[in-house]
Amino acid sequence: MISAFLTLSLASLALGQVNVPSGFTPGVKWQIEIQTPISPSGTLLPSDTLVWDIDLYHAAADPRIIPYIRSQIPGAIVICYFNASLVQPSDCDYNSIWAHSGLLGSRHPDPGFEEESFIDVRNPRAVDFIGNRITLAARIGCDGVDPDNIDTYHYDENGTNLKNAPELTANVSSSLDFAVLENCAAYRQPDRDTEPFCAAYQDAYSRAGKPVLSIEYPPTLGSPTTGACNTRGVTQADYGGTCGSLLTADKDGFSTVLKIQGGIGELNGCTQYCGAGVGREVVVTRTEEGEEECPGPYTTPAVVEAAAAAAAGGVKVGGRRS
Repeated sequence: MISAFLTLSLASLALGQVNVPSGFTPGVKWQIEIQTPISPSGTLLPSDTLVWDIDLYHAAADPRIIPYIRSQIPGAIVICYFNASLVQPSDCDYNSIWAHSGLLGSRHPDPGFEEESFIDVRNPRAVDFIGNRITLAARIGCDGVDPDNIDTYHYDENGTNLKNAPELTANVSSSLDFAVLENCAAYRQPDRDTEPFCAAYQDAYSRAGKPVLSIEYPPTLGSPTTGACNTRGVTQADYGGTCGSLLTADKDGFSTVLKIQGGIGELNGCTQYCGAGVGREVVVTRTEEGEEECPGPYTTPAVVEAAAAAAAGGVKVGGRRS
């Protein structure tokens, strides 16, 4: 079972708290690497990082990764990332579950994400299939899960709206133990000390003793095209526009990492941390190429049969009929 702090009911995706790990507090240092699998050999960097957010399928395909992280960092907290509202052909369960399920609707409207299709999360079968991903996370030893795009809304005939949904925090924060957000500084207004987008998480999480794991994407950190990391760090202007304007660990409890955005560089091993100053604390976590696999519940005959049965009615999503 998922042994730490976040569990989701497979029947309803209801959120709940269980056994928050020691050290999981505001300001905790973290790393997120979901572009390529972490290399399970050598020295893991940064070595003083307690929380590791990694791709669920990477960890499932290589069972050495999670034990390696824990062997390198005693007490490490491993969070497993997956997409909760969209699927794409590269997902390891796409062909066996989603491709012919009848549960997919419109495509993602943003450039670079056109291959992703929205899931009709209102359909109980779709919820069960997403639940399979959570079951997998539990089985391979993830301490918690990072389900992306739970802030996806479907509007009949009016397209689809994606956002980090600070308006939901008041309703769900009491049931959750942490938040992951992106571009908090990017949405900040220059004439305001605190952008409401940021403040919503500050009030609901960090002031309640819960971590806010924050990601900013300054353009001078590295190359989206090649994934190369600028080991000298971001420019002074980018540092001031992100770290200098954020609710960081030494202010209001945000744990902020600077990452590359876009292309093959997005959320790879290149990271700069706020707090150490311009040109400092740039770290590259070693990774290696790996093949994603779909172990466990994804390929069982019962699941494939259920996916085929789900195709019967053609589900309307985002104003389109699949």
